[in-house]
Amino acid sequence: MRLKPAGDAGTARITAALRSFYDAEADHRDGLIKQDWKLDERAAFLDRLRATEATTLLEVGAGTGQDSRFFSDEGLEVTAV
Repeated sequence: MRLKPAGDAGTARITAALRSFYDAEADHRDGLIKQDWKLDERAAFLDRLRATEATTLLEVGAGTGQDSRFFSDEGLEVTAV
């Protein structure tokens, strides 16, 4: 099966629906406490970034930005999308 492009109007409808759903749930997701294993993974990733002397980070799928804030607070220049 091949999907047909939705066109500009279809893309706009899909984008609006996704944005509406995301915005409605953002406060809830932002208030969730990160599980210990996620905090450990984030710290390990920061260690790897520091080992390579990284100064910038591109976070794709940044969600509510909690991790972006963490890495920014740790001195990285973060671009979150």
